[in-house]
Amino acid sequence: MFNIITKEGYDYGFDPSKCAACEGKCCTGESGFIWLTLAEMEAIASFLKIEIEDFKSRYLRKIRYRYSLKERQVGESFECIFFDTESKNCSIYPVRPSQCATFPFWDYFKNHIDEVVEECQVSYYPSNNRFLPSFASGCMRPEAGHTSDASGDQDRRSACRRQCDTL
Repeated sequence: MFNIITKEGYDYGFDPSKCAACEGKCCTGESGFIWLTLAEMEAIASFLKIEIEDFKSRYLRKIRYRYSLKERQVGESFECIFFDTESKNCSIYPVRPSQCATFPFWDYFKNHIDEVVEECQVSYYPSNNRFLPSFASGCMRPEAGHTSDASGDQDRRSACRRQCDTL
């Protein structure tokens, strides 16, 4: 039915097959930092078939003593330099940085579940065995007979979430 990935210490999980539907919300939006280790830089440079120094100058910005991937500004938003706007996917997915690979299981989201629900296809609370509505795709449980389109305003999402939690 669902291929839900969970991680100990997190009160949610997500279905990675839903990534295609969200069109890269984790790669776009607010400006931020994607930190890389030297090993990650070398792996990406190798994947791109370029020298590490060329990779650093073209794709990284140095912030004090660390390196982060560059971003492109698109209107009021930002996107990762490796976000493919046509396919809505990561163009270096097989060698993406560990910060990307561990999303949405970041410590910050442990106490900000509402934010990760809107950001990602987070849809399941393993602690109470309940599916949550996903902001991007509506309610995960239309068969339960309640609001199946919870992607609208906050009140509708909250009502659907309350109904899911009581089932």
